[in-house]
Amino acid sequence: MAMVVPYTSEVDPRLRQQRLRRDPVAAQMTEVVGAQVELIFHIAATPDWQEALHSGEYRVSTRGKSLDDEGFIHAATEAQVAQVANAFYRADDNLLVLVIDPARLQAEIRYEQVPDWEAPFPHIYGPLNVDAVVRTLPLERNAEGRFGFTAGHQ
Repeated sequence: MAMVVPYTSEVDPRLRQQRLRRDPVAAQMTEVVGAQVELIFHIAATPDWQEALHSGEYRVSTRGKSLDDEGFIHAATEAQVAQVANAFYRADDNLLVLVIDPARLQAEIRYEQVPDWEAPFPHIYGPLNVDAVVRTLPLERNAEGRFGFTAGHQ
């Protein structure tokens, strides 16, 4: 089981429950043996994900870099996905968002501060086992050409 360092904005269980009541799909997706876990997300190129399904593990860190290159796989909270997509993936098409259940991860997760970003990002320190991905969602642009993302409303 992965070690998860919790993001401190939802330490209070009442706040987490309020958020999950507003997002019933996320609440359903985070049900693990009677406990709620915070899902994390990773932006992937569709061919990379398809390759992972055949090999059993995903090893792409970020656009153009492998796990071996970077030392970890970049992930994001739900609120960070669109910001990251618009900052780094604007020229890319055929993207998916991997919805990851941290409780199913075999690798360690660390929430780490990244320069010029307000909230820390989850980083996966090892290969992403494909059975930790509970859902994939297309990452699509709006009419203005910008990415938007909400896991519960896809």
